[in-house]
This record gives sequence, structure tokens and C-alpha cells, in this order.
Amino acid sequence: MSCSHPPEIDEKKLKILECKIENLTQTVIDLSRKIDMMCGSCENMDEHINFVNGVYKTVRSPLQWVVQKTNTLMGSDATHSDEIKQLPYK
Repeated sequence: MSCSHPPEIDEKKLKILECKIENLTQTVIDLSRKIDMMCGSCENMDEHINFVNGVYKTVRSPLQWVVQKTNTLMGSDATHSDEIKQLPYK
């Protein structure tokens, strides 16, 4: 038994629709690959951000000490250590 379609749909229109479906399918596949690549990139960026935050937590106190000593030696009235203390960190 062969498949028959309604008489109003001719073979040319059916071929056009099949081509469009193939193009849309390929577009979905391409977008899926791009999303996968972006997810990997985002994970790498997350690891980098965590590394930078860890380094900041490690050097924060010594950095404040250096700033305070430098300001003391230079006779500066304005200290920037308050600015360092106010930096957000997790």
C-alpha cells in the first residue's frame, strides 16, 4: 500500500517542504553544537573567576598592609585601604 497525500499538495510543494525541514533540522543541529561550545567556555570562565577570587582572598590582607605602610611612609592623609576593604568578595 502506498502513501498518498491529499490531491491539493503536489510533488513540487512537497519537495520544497522537505527541503525546508532539512534546512531547519540542520540549523537546530548547528545551534546545539554552538550551545555546547558556549557551555564549555562558560565552565572555563567560571573556573577562572573562582581562581581569581581565591587569589584575591589570599592577597587581600597583605595588600592592605602594603597600602597602609606606603601611605604612612609617604605621609598621605588619605588612605585607600578603606576602598580595598569595601571590595565585594565571596
